[in-house]
Amino acid sequence: MSERPKILALGSVDEEAIHGSCGLHATWEELGTKSLGTGKLYKELFGKQDDTFRRLDPQTRSIVLAVEATGIDELLDEKEREAAALVTETIWGSYEVDKKYTRSLDADLPHGAIFPYTLQSTCIGDVALRHGLRGPTVCLSIEPTARGSALREAERMLSAGEVRHAVVATVDALVSVEDAGSDAEPVLRAVVAVASAGSFPQKELLPWPAPDEDPFAALARSCRSLPKR
Repeated sequence: MSERPKILALGSVDEEAIHGSCGLHATWEELGTKSLGTGKLYKELFGKQDDTFRRLDPQTRSIVLAVEATGIDELLDEKEREAAALVTETIWGSYEVDKKYTRSLDADLPHGAIFPYTLQSTCIGDVALRHGLRGPTVCLSIEPTARGSALREAERMLSAGEVRHAVVATVDALVSVEDAGSDAEPVLRAVVAVASAGSFPQKELLPWPAPDEDPFAALARSCRSLPKR
């Protein structure tokens, strides 16, 4: 029986703060910005210029920040990133952008610049381009009762030997609840784990999460408690 995969790094973004195993812990209030910030936020947090960050929608911006907070480029070399899988789950998908684009059609002024983000998989395409992730890519649209599906799929891929590394995430950015249904609540959450096959000789940050109603919530709590740089 193969060993369970292991967690090598974590990153998380929510309505209040950004955290990561690269040593980053900062609230939006401390940064003097609203959640997810402006186009200048990426350079302020990571010391890197990214001229495309300002155009990203909230869903994409949140997962891009969370992945960067893992320190993935220092953790995995170029060849390891090229072969790594990217597995995500989302409940709300691209709902916010879909709504905005549809309204632009109603006004006979199609908002072409945001059209690519009407696909819920576009956000992980941005991640893949930034970090050279060229392995298998899976984007799961799930019900709230199926949280953790991305972790289960990544565990299957890692345990079966299909990949040695995986970037596993949940991401949702529902900024407003208008027309979203009476049960909807504003939510901003991106939780990212960089994982490896259990037999791969890299230092484990955390053991693989136990089956839970929401295992990504447990990972987010662990991320918040990591040492600060």
